[in-house]
Amino acid sequence: MKTLGKWSYIKTEQNRVDLLVEEKHLLSVFVLEDKVVRVLLRKDGQFRQGRTWSITPGETLMPYEGRSRLSLEGYSLPAFKEEHLPGEIVLETQALRVSIKTPLQIIWEAKGADGSYQVIASERPTGAYMLGVKDHK
Repeated sequence: MKTLGKWSYIKTEQNRVDLLVEEKHLLSVFVLEDKVVRVLLRKDGQFRQGRTWSITPGETLMPYEGRSRLSLEGYSLPAFKEEHLPGEIVLETQALRVSIKTPLQIIWEAKGADGSYQVIASERPTGAYMLGVKDHK
């Protein structure tokens, strides 16, 4: 297994922020709703399986053949703030703040009624993401 740590910003397109990880993997962060952010890591920029059967928005029924992992259909795609700091990108919706730090670490914070933020999930600062060297694990 190889620990992923180094990343660089590629672009923001619609409600997706793309990062290049270890100069060959693609990490995409999608702002789907004010309280829903999807993180998608593609080894060597490729999907192991391009469809998912796990998540659909609202009352949408899951198609038998699955749903494209890149599909934004059914989500509101709210406006969000994006701030680039040294070694960090911060994405902020009306209810959630997601910080992507170097080495690769994601910190999730919920916005309280008073406007302050509280950490609700935080990955370890090193070794949070790993990929198989010989396989697609």
